[in-house]
Amino acid sequence: MLTRRRAVITAVLAVAAGLLVWSATLNAGDEEVALTESAVEAVTPTNGATLVLRQSEVSADLATGWTGVLQIDGVEIPQDQLRQDTGGLNLLSFAPGPGKEIEELDAGTHVATVLIWQEPAETRDDARSVSWRFTVA
Repeated sequence: MLTRRRAVITAVLAVAAGLLVWSATLNAGDEEVALTESAVEAVTPTNGATLVLRQSEVSADLATGWTGVLQIDGVEIPQDQLRQDTGGLNLLSFAPGPGKEIEELDAGTHVATVLIWQEPAETRDDARSVSWRFTVA
């Protein structure tokens, strides 16, 4: 009887541990959805972020040698409104504001997309896209 009880407890603990690992894998996978292209090292706001402010900066940190353009909800941000740090970070970023393509982010879910290509070997015609979602409060 005691051996059977230990076997049941061990099985229950093994199932619980398996569920814990499985759920951790699901949550970690959410962050990686946006970063399917290794040239995109990080995005802001993060994929799945909630309670983002209306004036929050939207950005993509690209690997060295890559360039691109940023779109928010299908609207491409003009180059003159896009801040591109080609130094150490290689960051493409846009902050909504008066007189800009997007003056503020409306409440709700938004999709940001970065179209990227590697210079000088590729052009925009060769661009790949990486998208992520975030929610403005």
